[in-house]
Amino acid sequence: MRRLVVVPAPRYIEPNATYAICRRIEGRRFLLRPDGVLTDLFVYLLAPCAARFGVTVHMATVMTTHFHLVVTVPHGNVSEFMHALDTHLACAIQVLRRYVVGVVWAPWQLPGSQSSLS
Repeated sequence: MRRLVVVPAPRYIEPNATYAICRRIEGRRFLLRPDGVLTDLFVYLLAPCAARFGVTVHMATVMTTHFHLVVTVPHGNVSEFMHALDTHLACAIQVLRRYVVGVVWAPWQLPGSQSSLS
């Protein structure tokens, strides 16, 4: 018996759009709990990713189970930017928190899942 796979319509990503992005930790674990090392680590990874993709970061807030970003993406490469940030941040969190069980990011949320503000 064959299963019907429903493929969602592709997202329209507009150049020079501003996005509000929220990324949650899988299982709502407290892997982003605040401390000086995590804050430095987040900024250390966010800054070069933003520079690499030409993204302007207007706001970043890190909470215990998720983070929020407001970014403007001049080249329409928000998915590539979030993929790079998520990958580097997940590896760093696994090392920092000694978290070796499962995935870091919530699986039902696509990397770079966002809503456009423009």
